Amino acid sequence: MQLVNKRKRKFGVAPAIIHNLISRQAGSLGKAVLEAVMNSIDAGATAIDITIDPQTLTIMDNGCGIQNFEQIEQ
Repeated sequence: MQLVNKRKRKFGVAPAIIHNLISRQAGSLGKAVLEAVMNSIDAGATAIDITIDPQTLTIMDNGCGIQNFEQIEQ
């Protein structure tokens, strides 16, 4: 059995950078949300929760996602 060393790190991104990334990669906020949902599905998610409030957009799922630090580095 392989033990996984879980590390949690909080980070933030300036709104201007997020806007730039959305514009360049997805073209619109709607397409960016769709891309995030598709990533969740690719990770094997069977549940996806999208929460929107005046300040934040949060997308959480139960997919397997990135399993280890080496995958993050890749």
